[in-house]
Amino acid sequence: MLGGAALLAVKGIAILITGDQPPLLFEISPFFLGLGVLLVGPALDLGGNRRWIVPALGLTSLLAGAAAAITDLAGEASGPAIATATLAAIGGAVVSGWHPGGDTRKRALVLVGLSVVPALLVGGILSEIDERLLEIGLLSYATVWGLAGFRLVGRSQPA
Repeated sequence: MLGGAALLAVKGIAILITGDQPPLLFEISPFFLGLGVLLVGPALDLGGNRRWIVPALGLTSLLAGAAAAITDLAGEASGPAIATATLAAIGGAVVSGWHPGGDTRKRALVLVGLSVVPALLVGGILSEIDERLLEIGLLSYATVWGLAGFRLVGRSQPA
């Protein structure tokens, strides 16, 4: 998760500074987010249907993210692959963290899914001022993924 968040953040910062999108960062980030979601299920010892739903969404994100990166390397960005990978990663994060009354660290993953809407709204509004400012929404979204990742890394440490 931290790797995908870092790639999104570097992409956003690069566009804010230069106005140009660096190659491959946006397309490969869902691969790493999907890898994080794939691994979070066993790490959190999810039960019930979440035990198989979260890894399935993580694997979907990982494979679609790989397809997006490969098509980008071939010179044709695949919007459907990026969208599938991103939505599967978000879905996996929300499903893995959704457990009322559960561990608050797990619930940080729900915040990842909920943060998409305000991040898109803020980015969309700011892009009316300057197209580069769309990246501020992406940076906030990347920050939430990163915070969720850090929170989960801290999960294994004693309190």
